[in-house]
Amino acid sequence: MSDEQVVNPLDEAEMGGAVPSSPEELTLLLEDARSKADEAHYHQENWHILDATATGLRLSCPDREGASIRHNQLLAVRLPDCHDFLLGTVKWLMHSLNHELQIGVHILAGIPRAIAARPVSINPNNSNKYVAAFLLQALEAKSPSSLIVPFGWFHPARHVEIFREDQQTVRLQAVLDSGSDYEQVSFEDFAMATKELHA
Repeated sequence: MSDEQVVNPLDEAEMGGAVPSSPEELTLLLEDARSKADEAHYHQENWHILDATATGLRLSCPDREGASIRHNQLLAVRLPDCHDFLLGTVKWLMHSLNHELQIGVHILAGIPRAIAARPVSINPNNSNKYVAAFLLQALEAKSPSSLIVPFGWFHPARHVEIFREDQQTVRLQAVLDSGSDYEQVSFEDFAMATKELHA
């Protein structure tokens, strides 16, 4: 029975409580958070792997240690001997007779990359602040990439500015999945869509 690490990836409190106002600030904050993860900068827990498949995990830990876990919560999980985290969502919870909390985690397909994101404001004098989000890069060419954004962000055709290595404006298309604290949404590059429309 091996262990894996679990953290809450969209919790603003885990980044010091401050929401950065620029992509540069968020980049520095994320880098600092990653470097301090092993020093409990993130709320990080070790769970036992009871069962594992290509798309899911069954995990357990002493009940008192998993008190913060809730149904449909987004988690970042890191398997033993792996450097990168994967994103997953809690599908079920069960309290066992031996005072253990067991959870079933569905792994979201794609390679998560930390980004900064903010809704594009109609009023240029009232711009929104960047928040932590994720780009889920498709594993196959046929599968489109998607975004993981805070719950309640999605509106059809909403424009969102994302930043990783450079800025890009995308248009949200549909909700692919959602939980208690996140939405997984499909998107299209706004510049490319506009170019095709006028072609």
